[in-house]
Amino acid sequence: MSVGLYPVLVVHDGGLIREIVRQDDGFVKNIGYDVSEPLIGNGILRTSGAVWKKHRAIMDKAFSSAV
Repeated sequence: MSVGLYPVLVVHDGGLIREIVRQDDGFVKNIGYDVSEPLIGNGILRTSGAVWKKHRAIMDKAFSSAV
């Protein structure tokens, strides 16, 4: 699938989404993420590195059954 000139991969399998969200390496955030900033902001989907890890830690707490 593509959006304009850019190829897009749509993932709808829960296991694959879990895999993508839990890993900060191996999934390059390209120009599509830059274009999407006005729509989705600068949260876990757009960030990487230390900022991604901080956002991920916050999300882990929110979805933990030990809350």
